[in-house]
Amino acid sequence: MTMISIDPFWICVTRIRMIKTKSDIGIATGFFYMHDGKKFLMTNRHVVRDEIKNIYPDSLSIRVHSNSTNLAQNDDLFIPLYNNEGNNLWLEHPRLARNVDIVALKINDVLKPSHLVTMINSQNFFPSDLVLGTGEDTMVLGFPMGFHDDIFNLPVLRSGTIATPYPAPFRGNPFFLIDARLHEGISGSPVFTKPRNMFRDTRGNTRIVTGNPFYFLGVVSAAFPPNFEPNPLGLNVVWFANLVQEIVNQ
Repeated sequence: MTMISIDPFWICVTRIRMIKTKSDIGIATGFFYMHDGKKFLMTNRHVVRDEIKNIYPDSLSIRVHSNSTNLAQNDDLFIPLYNNEGNNLWLEHPRLARNVDIVALKINDVLKPSHLVTMINSQNFFPSDLVLGTGEDTMVLGFPMGFHDDIFNLPVLRSGTIATPYPAPFRGNPFFLIDARLHEGISGSPVFTKPRNMFRDTRGNTRIVTGNPFYFLGVVSAAFPPNFEPNPLGLNVVWFANLVQEIVNQ
């Protein structure tokens, strides 16, 4: 069971167990982000505090790889959500607060040098001088319904399509929509463009980018409209990537 040239992309996310008084109360997805030497676990706000569903975990558990030659070796790490005074330890958006469904948890003291994770950073954002055309494909990396390769601790990849003009904020909100078949447990997953090397820039010219890059677009949150039964539209909220940077930049 060796590390067989796995793309580092696959270890930028982690399965989250939501815990209250030592009991599991839910699952979600998180991803790793770095800014100015600080390491963070990013996920949705409703993962750490959900006033609508009355879900209030007191800690999160994640599993990370611990051996570069054996994917089956992993460590379980526990991240408290409150300090001894009962104050929350997560960071919300400095201006929009709970109106943005993203939070950051500092994990520098939790991760060890031996742990194998891939950190997303602002250099992975989609360049502002390029254009995402109509119907662009996206990738959502995470743990739908908790489903994953539980032997090697690896996520699954779901496909989607940008469903609203990017980067226009949908109905004035700091998110766009994707058309994708997603499930509970994938909340907090990062959304990426699919790898390719040809893009159109803002001047209408075709630009070839070296390699076969993909870019971080945002964080998936929930179905939209919420509770649209019995025939859900299959649309999902993706909060813009720049909100992540604004949160950790506090």
